[in-house]
Amino acid sequence: MTSKALDIRSHNFQGDDRLLIDANVWLRVYGPLAPGGSYSAIYSKAHRKMRMANCAIFMDIIVLSEFINAFARMEFRQGPQAASDFKTFRKSVAFELIAKEIGINAKKIVTQCQCVESGFEDIDASALLTDFQSGQHDFNDQVIAELCRARGLKLVTHDADFQKYGLTVLTANDDLLNACQS
Repeated sequence: MTSKALDIRSHNFQGDDRLLIDANVWLRVYGPLAPGGSYSAIYSKAHRKMRMANCAIFMDIIVLSEFINAFARMEFRQGPQAASDFKTFRKSVAFELIAKEIGINAKKIVTQCQCVESGFEDIDASALLTDFQSGQHDFNDQVIAELCRARGLKLVTHDADFQKYGLTVLTANDDLLNACQS
């Protein structure tokens, strides 16, 4: 089942939009991907439009966890400590400043969102795991897709993998836009 992909660059946000913003977009707005990248500018502008339109923006613990963990790993790979072990890095004094930065940005995100549960208790976990075993699905993506369907949320993402979940997706990813048009 193909998703319906809408170009976020031309989307007219409305106050009744119910949105779940994926970690890959939050990383472009509040993470180490933000400075200078063209997608960062696009998603930051869209984020401002969402807020100006008073859209309902939702946050799930899976997305927040992905944001925090990806942010930390990006900082680890970019720093001089990249040759060391990540767990050792996480216990270092250098990581304390990064953890503070991540915490500040994560708090900015959480204050803009309505927290929502993934609904895991209502998900057919066995079916998701069977799909996962095919090698064609990311488990977290499956849970996020189920959450969006159950709550009637549009997904804001840059992840082309969401073309096959039957969701309404807002994106600046041309590959995702093109795949959903065919």
